[in-house]
Amino acid sequence: MIYAALIMALVIRPRLDAFTFVFVSVMHLVVSERFSDPYYYLSAALFDLFVISFFASMDMVTAKTLQLQTLSVISLIVNFIGWIMWTMYIDPMIYNATFSALYLTALIIILQKDDGANGIGNNRLYARIHRFISAWDMVARQYGKTP
Repeated sequence: MIYAALIMALVIRPRLDAFTFVFVSVMHLVVSERFSDPYYYLSAALFDLFVISFFASMDMVTAKTLQLQTLSVISLIVNFIGWIMWTMYIDPMIYNATFSALYLTALIIILQKDDGANGIGNNRLYARIHRFISAWDMVARQYGKTP
């Protein structure tokens, strides 16, 4: 149900960052059906890492992009905690509730109206984060670490 709501939100507010987040989330749902529990958490973490690195490589970063990237970092951490809970035979109710909250948060982020100025607006924090990511990307390119 939440995946259908995310897809509808994407139809209402189509953006590359939202499309990437929703597409990767749905693809993980499809792919993970074949995995046993420990591999589920590993695959979820890998999908989160993909989203995080894709957003970090984007040239035009908006507040919405950074919010979805932050959500992916939180998801990565929650998946690690979920794996620990699985190894300790703890009921996954807390993990499932946390992911329901994360996906509802993603739904709200995707449906937010863009705030102009490439999404950055007057928010200095987002502008500083973007400059920090861009600076590290330039250093990495200078030393041949990225294409």
